[in-house]
Amino acid sequence: MPGPPVVASSVVTSASAGAVGSGTVRHVLLLGADDDARRALHLMLDRFGKQVSAVAELAGARSYLGDGHDCDAVIAPGELAVQLVRSGGPPVIAVVRPRDLTASLALLAAGVDDVVTEPIDELALALALRHVAAGPRRAAPRAPPALVGDGETMQQLRATIDRVAATRSTVLILGESGTGKELVARAIHDASARRGRRFVAINCAAIPAALLESELFGHCRGAFTDAVRDKPGLFEDADGGTLFLDEIGELPLALQAKLLRALQESEIRRVGDTRSIQVDVRLIAATLRDLADDVREGRFREDLFYRLHVLVVHVPPLRDRPEDIPQLARFFAQRHAARH
Repeated sequence: MPGPPVVASSVVTSASAGAVGSGTVRHVLLLGADDDARRALHLMLDRFGKQVSAVAELAGARSYLGDGHDCDAVIAPGELAVQLVRSGGPPVIAVVRPRDLTASLALLAAGVDDVVTEPIDELALALALRHVAAGPRRAAPRAPPALVGDGETMQQLRATIDRVAATRSTVLILGESGTGKELVARAIHDASARRGRRFVAINCAAIPAALLESELFGHCRGAFTDAVRDKPGLFEDADGGTLFLDEIGELPLALQAKLLRALQESEIRRVGDTRSIQVDVRLIAATLRDLADDVREGRFREDLFYRLHVLVVHVPPLRDRPEDIPQLARFFAQRHAARH
């Protein structure tokens, strides 16, 4: 269910506020569990003279930002930071474990504005805030990098994308972790007749099962504790466009039945509602799992499997296209050099 109500702190000014300089970051939203680390970060921002609000869950952050509250930057754990970047909005600073360079680079490539490592010190935080204050505000999700690589394997993948994009059918993208399945999904959307409408993405493995139904289908006011207003789900957000469900193999069985109905009937029902809502959404799903094995073992519905398994795109791992490594190395070097 959505997180607790937003709690706003008073603004406390101290001498250390000068560490941030004269940037425009005045109001910061903290996203994450209410633990010692978040409370320490809250106090640090207070000493900088920042106004601070806090929410525990991703749904609460999206609701807060969607309601038009003043917010100049969001600080969130890495996996939640990526989800916020995809939703658009203010700059996002991701928090990662110490010395996790791989995670930091992946987050920057995914579009977060800066990264700080735990435990966060005042200088690192001040520099991150100054960095996001100096950069342009995002009004929409950042465009991901194009598919990089001109080898024969990538050329075949691009040809497959073009053929798939010309249809209206559901697409299942298969590939190992890190092969760029979401980039392929975006490329299909951008090459399709729906490219002028929204591309909405969600990682089914990153959202707690209790929240996932509300995220996908929305909810009505009073449907459960803390449901203080009607909230549209991602199917409604993507109406007329494309909805990308990453790691669909992690979808709970109960939600699989509801997703199947949405695909068959082109309609959804918000949690707690009695009426159905018509939606026009092209679904693209991705997984690194063997869904056929999951069907045999009872973890995935057979009818949903065949509803998804219409057009299948296999994304090759980098070891199968080593000819693209020099081009990828140049791409990431130029990207991160420009950022820093």
